[in-house]
Amino acid sequence: MDILKLKGKIAEKGKTQIDLAKKLNLSVQSFNAKLNGRAKFDIDEAKKLIEILEIENVKEIFFS
Repeated sequence: MDILKLKGKIAEKGKTQIDLAKKLNLSVQSFNAKLNGRAKFDIDEAKKLIEILEIENVKEIFFS
């Protein structure tokens, strides 16, 4: 996963970790751990992020 590209997409869309954690039903701490590579997003969480952030090139972020 390309963490920097994901963080860039979050910033581009004007979202916060708090916003996204709520939408993914995660604690802010859990979301932060996943965002910083200490844990992994499961497939359902990744799908929701793709939808929320309108990510077009999924491979570039999630399969780098």
